[in-house]
Amino acid sequence: MKVRPTGVIPPMTTPFANDGEIDLKLVAPQVDWLIGAGSHGMAAGGSTGEGHTLDHEEYRDLIAATVEAARGRAPVIAGIIVDSTRDAIRRGRLVRDMNVAALQVTPVRSPGRMGLRSMESVAAGG
Repeated sequence: MKVRPTGVIPPMTTPFANDGEIDLKLVAPQVDWLIGAGSHGMAAGGSTGEGHTLDHEEYRDLIAATVEAARGRAPVIAGIIVDSTRDAIRRGRLVRDMNVAALQVTPVRSPGRMGLRSMESVAAGG
């Protein structure tokens, strides 16, 4: 989606089944509810969505389900919250081919000077 995200863009929770697996069929109802409530977009896979606990396949599946559920009605921001620059870049690359409007990269720790370099590396794609 080639739009600049603006307005109210809440974070999404990630729906988990009792066995601890992501329940992807519950992503669409949450997206529909957010859009119906007037949200201008949504952020999936970040800290509120337990993004740091997802493996790469789960993360990609979650973002894909969110983009599919949004169906172009509102921008999807892919949240990235991990400990390393290398993993942040890897996650960004996992969703590069999806219709995400932006990446929301949240450092786990206070970024400091090295954190700035890390964010610049993620923005550059590696």
